[in-house]
Amino acid sequence: MLLTLSDHISFMLQRARQNAFFNAPLEWDIKMLYPSEYEYSLKAVELMRERTGIKIPDQEAAFIALHFINSHYDNRDMQETVFITKVIQNVLNIASYHYGRPFDRSSYLDCNNKVTT
Repeated sequence: MLLTLSDHISFMLQRARQNAFFNAPLEWDIKMLYPSEYEYSLKAVELMRERTGIKIPDQEAAFIALHFINSHYDNRDMQETVFITKVIQNVLNIASYHYGRPFDRSSYLDCNNKVTT
């Protein structure tokens, strides 16, 4: 994990200096499914901002969290972790379509503030 994470951070800092950032389409899913890893990643982003003086967006925390998530599973690689997260995202999209209403992506509550299960 150290090697891949340090490589990611190095590349991310290069992009940040050029104001070139990627969208994090799985950010909500990572926040909800792996809250501890995401919170640690947000702290890491804040620490990097403080130490480098570079404006790093919070969305980078999602990418960093994937490294932490992946490190928990010896038999999986990053592609499999992303794949599993996308499958969960697709299941949520299907449920949203089936029930005919969008889900509030900031919580486990649907758009009508009812707990979803």
